Amino acid sequence: MLVALRDGQRVEAAFAARLSGYICPGCHEPVILKRGRQVCAHFAHKGATNCAGRRGETREHLSLKALITERLRRRGLQAHAEYALGSIPWERRADVMVWSPSTNTPIAIE
Repeated sequence: MLVALRDGQRVEAAFAARLSGYICPGCHEPVILKRGRQVCAHFAHKGATNCAGRRGETREHLSLKALITERLRRRGLQAHAEYALGSIPWERRADVMVWSPSTNTPIAIE
């Protein structure tokens, strides 16, 4: 997962500091930041869980979500990775959500 919560605030792994206290937005269990040369920065559950956020995504999928989000932001657009839709964060979420600059309409990218 590319996003976790810390002190109630949404934190993207690409910008996260190596601190403790990150939790999964879906199940609210602890997650850890993983950052290295082989895989893009992401959060992983510390232990076994049945959380929907634990469902495996390939390295390529995680990397592409991060890349698309970054490129949209470079163009000056408001974009968020793993954007929750509705009141249950992991039940419905867009891989990337971007807002149209002219109409402020959200556009989900899957």
